[in-house]
Amino acid sequence: MKKGTRTTLIVLGVIALVLIFIAFFTETEIRIEVNTKSATPEYSTFDECRLREAQKCSPVDCKVNARTYCSELRDKGEFKE
Repeated sequence: MKKGTRTTLIVLGVIALVLIFIAFFTETEIRIEVNTKSATPEYSTFDECRLREAQKCSPVDCKVNARTYCSELRDKGEFKE
């Protein structure tokens, strides 16, 4: 094998490893929203919102933060009720 061919293979291998590293260790989120005003809301009711939001965080101040967040959503008319 010629020296130039070996160098080319090494360079291609390094590029492939870098691309694999980028693919596995980057967080990419794709979010598609269609007709966001009329789309189904994330939570059906105020109680469901409060319960799920309280389960997402640590026990300290979760209930208060969940109630505040869900109250803001309710004021915006985000629930199907």
